[in-house]
Amino acid sequence: MPVKILPSGRVTQVSRIATFDGDLERAAVGRSVTLAFADQIDASRGDVVVGVEATPAITERITARLFWMDCAALQPGRRYLLKLATTTVTATIETDVHVFDLDARMLVPGDALAQNEIGLATLKLERPIAVDLYAECKDTGSFILIDRETYDTVGMGCVEDAGGAAHGEPADAAKIAGAFGGRLARWTETHARSLAKAVSWRATGSVDTFLVAFLITGNPKMAGSVAVTEILTKILIYYFHERLWACIPWGKR
Repeated sequence: MPVKILPSGRVTQVSRIATFDGDLERAAVGRSVTLAFADQIDASRGDVVVGVEATPAITERITARLFWMDCAALQPGRRYLLKLATTTVTATIETDVHVFDLDARMLVPGDALAQNEIGLATLKLERPIAVDLYAECKDTGSFILIDRETYDTVGMGCVEDAGGAAHGEPADAAKIAGAFGGRLARWTETHARSLAKAVSWRATGSVDTFLVAFLITGNPKMAGSVAVTEILTKILIYYFHERLWACIPWGKR
């Protein structure tokens, strides 16, 4: 079984898949195994074993969507420990930080990323590592950031671009921010969505109304009339309630 070891790129053969219960012909996802290679090859913790046709990026620079959790803001130029799968590497935050503005529903350039904010930043790594885009593989496309002094987890990230490796060009954080901000903007509440939510909620609630009215009156026809009347009136009330709150900026960040 030919495989490739990343980030070195060395190609070898898997000669044995060993477990406590004996050797396996094939290892399933989640199974703890020991791989024996046909060649003398250095494969240490953090290295990735892939098929020879697999093409994860080997990069020293990634642009990532970040979810910041620490009370101390993320600052450009500061160094953190980045842990992705079993790989741990020092990462430096570059200057092109973007913050998601909840009011404008878009990413805007910023100086820092405060606690509980979502943003986009480019990280320079101290050495090349193997990564995937989060959209393609969540296990090797997501990571955590760790404070180098306290070892507290201060942030989480999803890889949006791996140094432009797939396109042969440097990552353009501003371009990625525009595309990502556009996706977030499409998540806002539309009139059709508010109406659909009103219908589904009232239909569910009116089943309960019908049952209660039937238990009280014992007349299914009367109970049905009450339920139908409630559907028509409260759909409109709920819809206008949702639209009113969509216009109120209070409580948004």
